[in-house]
Amino acid sequence: MKNYHALWSVLLVVIILTMLGCSSSDDSSSNPIGNNDDNYVTVNFTEMTAMVKKAAPPVFTAPVAAPADLEDWSGGDYPLLSKVFGEDEPMSLYSNLTNLDEIIDMIEQVLQVDDSGNYLADTTYATITNLSVPTIISDAAADVFEFTSIDLDMLVSFTPPENGQAVYDFGFTLNDSTQTVLTFYSGPSYGQSGTVESFLYYAQASLIDSTVIIKGIFFKDYGDQTSARWVYDIQTTIDTTFSYRMSWYADNFGDSSGLGCIIGGGNKSTEFAMKYRQFRPADSPTFDDYYNFDQMFGPNYSDLGTSISASYDDYTDENSIFTLSDMPTVLLTSPF
Repeated sequence: MKNYHALWSVLLVVIILTMLGCSSSDDSSSNPIGNNDDNYVTVNFTEMTAMVKKAAPPVFTAPVAAPADLEDWSGGDYPLLSKVFGEDEPMSLYSNLTNLDEIIDMIEQVLQVDDSGNYLADTTYATITNLSVPTIISDAAADVFEFTSIDLDMLVSFTPPENGQAVYDFGFTLNDSTQTVLTFYSGPSYGQSGTVESFLYYAQASLIDSTVIIKGIFFKDYGDQTSARWVYDIQTTIDTTFSYRMSWYADNFGDSSGLGCIIGGGNKSTEFAMKYRQFRPADSPTFDDYYNFDQMFGPNYSDLGTSISASYDDYTDENSIFTLSDMPTVLLTSPF
């Protein structure tokens, strides 16, 4: 998916050079603005992912300068920290942040705004809509996002010209205090014939205190009655601490289906706590007793022991772990 987004981003540069333009409207139709004296500039979104990176632990790469006794966290072919804070595993924090960056970059390349707040985009590939009613969040995402509707100002919808089956919807609100985006994608998976995927990302950044919330939900259909799914939620606070929850589902989790679950948080510069729990099979009513790990980390994933103090109870509350009921069961549909 990353390569697919990169190719589309390059294509958008060409599109913008031949931009016809449209004005914002009250429906999904778009009218060319023609020649005018308005001074349009590129829309710039706050670097939400940069805010996350200030608070979240750094990208994990194995091997790291961490003690060998971290075992499943840092060792083996598939260390847990790679799935949590790596950049190669698709469910990892940094993979999802990269995807969000690429989507926002695409929008910034097709969208312009003048001093009066009028938007301009390429009418060949994109439409702009004023959103006058709340956007309803489906049951498949409401539990993860923790809201059932959201007020957004504008919607940009577009389809890559080289792939008529792919759909992007990007709703947003920009003002002096917050920036909010809700992004939907559905279409073929890049480089995987017969595989389709969908995702919904929500992100909100405060321009007052530089805190950020990012949540995501993902479903991939392999076309053979198997699927991949994951959900995540990361939030940062004024004092640069973070909280993080992420769970992923796989049909092949060893000898059965399974659900891997991560929850934790703290301060990356001093100490933070993480718990790993798993359900196998995924619909099991209780955690797998064998894969049940607690860990305190210091800077750069140093080992601070396996005993988590009560001061981290809010970060590691097992009742807040994403379970199978939080996972989508089919491809997502657009909320717009």
